[in-house]
Parts: sequence; structure tokens; C-alpha cells
Amino acid sequence: TELAPAATSLGAAGAAGDAAAVVPGLLVLGNASAARDAELLKRLNVRRVVNVSPQTVRTSQAYYQELLGGDFLEYCEIWADDFPDYCIMDHYQAAWNSFSACRDSAGSGGGACFIHCEQGVNRSGALATAIHMRVMCE
Repeated sequence: TELAPAATSLGAAGAAGDAAAVVPGLLVLGNASAARDAELLKRLNVRRVVNVSPQTVRTSQAYYQELLGGDFLEYCEIWADDFPDYCIMDHYQAAWNSFSACRDSAGSGGGACFIHCEQGVNRSGALATAIHMRVMCE
């Protein structure tokens, strides 16, 4: 298996709407600002969103349908706390399922999966890293 490059920044460095390609064309990691940036999400061809902080980043399936139009397919909420002893990996399968749907439909324009939490660092970062590790091992 050929190794992918490290995550690539997709926004202006340090910008509130910064995002990073974890699996190019398929998995993008970002924060709350990026999750609300319609132009960024459209440019990245986002079709699925995994919100790992719905208690503070209030979006929904209807929100993204309106923001991105008819091409948006799926919204997934993972209610995860940002505490040192919280086991984020309890939610791995839900995140993987959204990513897999994008990967499985890549040939037919399946788009990218955008995973985020409030800051795009702890909760969503851990899940994005776990997905990337599994992809590299396949």
C-alpha cells in the first residue's frame, strides 16, 4: 500500500475556516467555522458530515441540505464529551461508516466526508487519525 502524504491544509493558514485533507478527496478534518463555510465545503465536494460536537456546533441534515443543496447526502451526530478520560473510540464505527460510504461511492462522484468538532483537534482529530490508520493498513 502506498502511503498518503501527511494532512494537507485546505484553507488559508491560521484561518478560522481552516481544514485539512486526511485522506485526499475522501476525508477532511476541520473545526466549527469550517463546518459552517459553504464555499469551503462546496469546493471540497463534501457530501457527508460527521459532527462530533453537536452540543456546541448546532447543525443538522436540514442545515446542510440548505447550505449545500441537493448533492448533500448524510449528516451524522456523535455526542462526545471533550474530557481527558472520555473514550472517543466508542464512536469510531459511526465515523467509519460515513467515511466508507464516501469511499465506496468515489467512482460515482461520492464526494468527501467532513469530520469536525468545535476546534477540530481532539475528538474529530482522534477519529480522523483512526480512520487514516485503517485506510493505510488496508
